[in-house]
Amino acid sequence: MSHRLQVLEPFSRFMGDEFTNLRVLVKVKGKCTTDHISAAGKWLKYKGHLENIANNTLIGAMNAETDEVNVVYDYEGDEKGASIPDLGRRWKSRGQEWIVVAEVHAPGHDDG
Repeated sequence: MSHRLQVLEPFSRFMGDEFTNLRVLVKVKGKCTTDHISAAGKWLKYKGHLENIANNTLIGAMNAETDEVNVVYDYEGDEKGASIPDLGRRWKSRGQEWIVVAEVHAPGHDDG
């Protein structure tokens, strides 16, 4: 079994009405760059393995609600914080669909 490459099953066809019971996994504070979404470095070796690269997803992002980096909360009985990837997987296993809310800045745009 490869840790760098993974055979993927095709995604279900998007019908346009699937997003009805979404929860916000995290609202990212400040700029959200590609480095926040998927940091480089040691993680680059996993770019062909979706499950492994998911362990890196948003780990540099700051939670706008708590000012914590890579810490989110499942307010249904779990008061301990989880990493963003861990809570995303937990919700997926429960069938809970989720979204990420982030402010994205296009290259070349001035903030001020």
